[in-house]
Amino acid sequence: MLPAWNSSTALWSNFRMVVIFRYISSSCWGCGAMAASVLLKHQTKGLDAPIVHLRLLCHHSYNRDSKHGLTSTWAGGKLHNARFSIARSDDPERSRLLIDLHTHTYPRSDDSFMTPDELVEAAKGAGLDGVCITEHDHFWDPFDIVELSKRHNFLVLPGCEINTDGGHLLVYGLNQYVFGMHKPDTLWSHVERAGGVIVAAHPYRRRYLRERGHVPDYSSSMVEKARTDRFFSYCDSIEAFNGRADEGENAFSVELAQRLGLGMVGASDSHRVTQLGGVATEFSSEITCLDHLIVELRAGRCRPVLLDTAANIMTAPSTIGAARQVD
Repeated sequence: MLPAWNSSTALWSNFRMVVIFRYISSSCWGCGAMAASVLLKHQTKGLDAPIVHLRLLCHHSYNRDSKHGLTSTWAGGKLHNARFSIARSDDPERSRLLIDLHTHTYPRSDDSFMTPDELVEAAKGAGLDGVCITEHDHFWDPFDIVELSKRHNFLVLPGCEINTDGGHLLVYGLNQYVFGMHKPDTLWSHVERAGGVIVAAHPYRRRYLRERGHVPDYSSSMVEKARTDRFFSYCDSIEAFNGRADEGENAFSVELAQRLGLGMVGASDSHRVTQLGGVATEFSSEITCLDHLIVELRAGRCRPVLLDTAANIMTAPSTIGAARQVD
């Protein structure tokens, strides 16, 4: 039987709290950690027997008919379940899921020109099913991410874009910045211990020269040089389509991913609302929480897509420098 939450309970270890909330929410480990974080916040404020509404990102009870998720309320050690609806897509029967894995908001990313609320509303308007917020070297508080997701009835997942000595890396599964993460090998160690995933952001930067990109031999040599860069050995996937890149830069990234044998994703890298909706990552499996996202990314069960929202056309990479239309 689960103990009541009060000052006599003493400090539970983070691990035990995660285990308890893994059981409580029928959720995944990542979402259990978020629940633990919420309760720790209450505990550090000296609150006894709080009524905590855990608006978890993980909606395992979701199905295409009910379109409902599960939230848990804990008061004095008693668990109560309540239902709330979540928004996936205008078409609940659509088998594909579109998520933008790389976005920035102000003020956590000071080079962005949109707030988190503006980002989410624009993503919904663009027909996306979810977004990952990946600020520069800054991790969102899990509670704030959950609040944002619930406020807009839309899937919002946390990530971070880390500036390393070798380039920028998108990480999913960490929750705080630790000194030394500017070293790719150190960052990789932290991500591995956390069971997370790493994606190379805009890999063409500092590796692809536009003025030489149209020359086949030189273009191929640039890709080959990048392939031997140890930096990419720490990555699970490559951001093959970046919404702020030109055609040549994205073609370079696609070929690099193919030569490395790594998975490919697509993302807008948006800093303004006008940059959303052109690029995304397509998943064939349901993504309801951060753990689901990490599993699918690690398995490579996704692909980058270019979106023509006006014509409702999606294209994905097939051969180097080319694309094919999605059925």
